[in-house]
Amino acid sequence: MRYRIRAEYRVSFDEPVREHHLQLRLAPADDASQRVLSRRLEAEGVSEPTRHRDGYGNPVHCLALMAPHQALSVEMHAEIETLLDNPLDYQPVSPDRELQWISESLRQAPRLWDFVLHRCPATADLAALGLGLPVPQPRPGKALMEQVHSVMDWVGRVCDFDPACTNVQPQLRTLLDKRCGSSADLAHLLISVLRGWGIPARFATGYVDPDFFTPDEDDEDTRPLEQQMRAWTDVLIPGAGWRGFDPAKGLVVNQSYVRVAVGRHAEDVVADRATFKGGDPSASRRSLRIEVVASS
Repeated sequence: MRYRIRAEYRVSFDEPVREHHLQLRLAPADDASQRVLSRRLEAEGVSEPTRHRDGYGNPVHCLALMAPHQALSVEMHAEIETLLDNPLDYQPVSPDRELQWISESLRQAPRLWDFVLHRCPATADLAALGLGLPVPQPRPGKALMEQVHSVMDWVGRVCDFDPACTNVQPQLRTLLDKRCGSSADLAHLLISVLRGWGIPARFATGYVDPDFFTPDEDDEDTRPLEQQMRAWTDVLIPGAGWRGFDPAKGLVVNQSYVRVAVGRHAEDVVADRATFKGGDPSASRRSLRIEVVASS
């Protein structure tokens, strides 16, 4: 599939600020599952954006605006071709050798331990929370792909997906108390279970096909939902490498998804980070408008 993506980021302040430095993670990544055909950033009055990759390989654009200002607007335009037509098309490893395959992967690439050992309030150890919630356990002799499907279904039964939910500081305890959360919340819950099994699992963000925001026939509200960035979980599957799982939809990530960034949890991949002088940081207002169009 080919997609044209436009993301408009805007921030405004009640009082003028200066020496405004901004990092943006909005541009799609170029990797084995997708190919970037074009990618550019546009911003008035800003020095030429520079680009680098962070510690997880995510593309990051850096901008600076030194003159006093009360608003800053940036547009990201990209065209991308997704390649993962069938995420289940790979040479599987026999279930009795999967743990050995993962152990060897961890030995060859020690950075993968970041996605096994790291814990935070968003990806807490579920047993340590003491909530009395029965948590899925690994089943010897069953393929990991099949087991991840089962855990994803469990997440969907435990917590409802609410696209309007926004948790500034996601925590598993809050999610499990409310039993309702965003795609990021549900992705964190899936990560927490799998890391408890010793399986590398990482947090991913990106864009999805515009059909995801089209109401179903049985929806009471027939208006299309506002397009927004999506979160899901990447799992290291023996024989396949990283494969994505979207617990908010109960789907395996395929060519309908466009990856932007990956990390240990949501804080690693926030869309914007900024520093500036003057003004009141708590008085800033940010917005992100997204338009994804399928072009083929």
